[in-house]
Amino acid sequence: EALKELESSQKCQSLAMHSFLMLPMQRITRLPLLAEAVLNRLPSNSPQLPAARESLRILNGLVSECNESARSMERMEQLLLLSQQLDFRDLKAVPIISASRWLVKKGDASKICLKEGGESAKRTFGRRNQKSHVTLILLTDLLLLTKRKNEEKFLVQDYCPRNMIQLGDTYAVSGLCEPGSFPLWLTLLQNYESRTQEVLLTFSSRTERDSWVDLLTPATSQIEGEKIYEGWDCPRVTAVTPFTPEDEGEVGLDLFDTANVLKKAQGGKLYIERCKDGTRGWVPEHVTKEIESDHIRAKNFKQRYIFLKALEETGLQ
Repeated sequence: EALKELESSQKCQSLAMHSFLMLPMQRITRLPLLAEAVLNRLPSNSPQLPAARESLRILNGLVSECNESARSMERMEQLLLLSQQLDFRDLKAVPIISASRWLVKKGDASKICLKEGGESAKRTFGRRNQKSHVTLILLTDLLLLTKRKNEEKFLVQDYCPRNMIQLGDTYAVSGLCEPGSFPLWLTLLQNYESRTQEVLLTFSSRTERDSWVDLLTPATSQIEGEKIYEGWDCPRVTAVTPFTPEDEGEVGLDLFDTANVLKKAQGGKLYIERCKDGTRGWVPEHVTKEIESDHIRAKNFKQRYIFLKALEETGLQ
């Protein structure tokens, strides 16, 4: 009765007692603060210091795991909703839901429909081109070009793996776009029909166009001799020799373990992510051998495309 009387009080805004209690997740996130406060108040010669430091390390790790789990659940919910919103209609449907995939960006653009298609249209003046609105949906490893049917449904018009996209020259589109728009040439090297398709898009602002360019362009390192790979476009290696870590930051490999290469450094060192458990660290390059992967396939397609474009331009000169 006393509890009901307190809950009905105006000072409590008629809220139940559990509304004033911290949720379990909130309590967990405050535990490292408590442990750190205890650690900071211990004398420098206290025998409890090692245990306090270890407790703080464990609690920080626990909070990180909780945050990552919450983020994974949120991403999975987004994918579940997206899978219900996509209509592939006559296109071959691709499975959207995957534990290693999430929604990176969704945005609107205009697609310029060239009557004769291809970059040869750039050299034709006085052409009247049609424009249609599209919604771009970028997942970690896949780009979808869709048409918004309503607030909850998107008709998929085309799609392409993220590492199979080649960005074209945005300055060679004079006469094709409206003044004040910001164009972007996309070449889908392997679209839903396993064909090469060139797409001219325009955006309402330079910031929006540049953000898509950044997301579709692999990162580059500012350190000489170092190469960085994105998780969606990285080489894969297998261990040809077992490796036992000796220095901090290294990771062990058993024979025939596979790993994704995230970074190559000078001196023959690879920063890898082990496929079996996601552990990251450095290994000597000589204990591994590169194996077939989507990265190699995409690299070959891009080299072939650049070669064919060079031949085409040479023939037109």
